[in-house]
Amino acid sequence: MKNDEIYTELEKISVKDLSWMDDENLNKDNEDWLDFSFKIAVKVLSELRLKGISQNSFADLMGCSSQYISKLLKGKENLTIQTIFKIQKVLGLQLISTFDFEYQDTISTSEVTLIPQTFVRMPDYGSISFPLQSGGFRNGNYAA
Repeated sequence: MKNDEIYTELEKISVKDLSWMDDENLNKDNEDWLDFSFKIAVKVLSELRLKGISQNSFADLMGCSSQYISKLLKGKENLTIQTIFKIQKVLGLQLISTFDFEYQDTISTSEVTLIPQTFVRMPDYGSISFPLQSGGFRNGNYAA
């Protein structure tokens, strides 16, 4: 068997691992998200160090595995709002802010601004021919 034939046969039976390309494409597509996630990870890690909390203790406080905390602290974990809230509560810090919303069932009249309405009266032009949608004309004030 010649080298070219061997190479062709090897190419047919070989398994190409291109999974690294998927990871790279995912990173490019989610660059902004990964940056935001990394900033949260740095904040959490600095707070853990400041308070002297180990990753294992933090995992216990969060009620999750130490492997999950490790992923979280690498900045590559897609955090849910529930997880972010739990982190904030456990560490006593604010990672993201929300707006304050007050629901009001009724509106008082002092909160309502009335805008005066202006009515415009069109002059009466008498009998004028208007084009109809069908393309014809009809005499009268308004074509029907």
